[in-house]
Amino acid sequence: LLRAPAARTLVTALRERFDLPVHLHTHDTAGGQLGTLLAAIDAGVDAVDAACASMAGTTSQPPLSALVSATDHSARETGLSLAAINAIEPYWEAVRRVYAPFESGLPSPTGRVYRHEIPGGQLSNLRQQAIALGLGEKFEQIE
Repeated sequence: LLRAPAARTLVTALRERFDLPVHLHTHDTAGGQLGTLLAAIDAGVDAVDAACASMAGTTSQPPLSALVSATDHSARETGLSLAAINAIEPYWEAVRRVYAPFESGLPSPTGRVYRHEIPGGQLSNLRQQAIALGLGEKFEQIE
């Protein structure tokens, strides 16, 4: 559950200590990870992960289109075409509908994850396990 100030500190420390590429991977469960990516980019991270907008957010990564737009006309511009990224989104929207039965059950970002500090991937697995055990209705208590 990396927040923007900690990302800046972490990337800066890694860059100062090691002569290796730094790659940041995060999930957007709380909804603020675009800011975390931007802080890491400002601190000199070499690579970050993002997802097509129709697959992004919650237990996935922040949207790539937002990242490309946010870094456009900056020293760390991605060089990716926003138009090209937007052009493939309808395909991934259709794919997501096919796999809708496997969604995490988290309908939108939530700051609740900062209370229990369960990462997005583990949170979605926990929800599915609760449902499998017949405890889906009590997930908020389990969480």
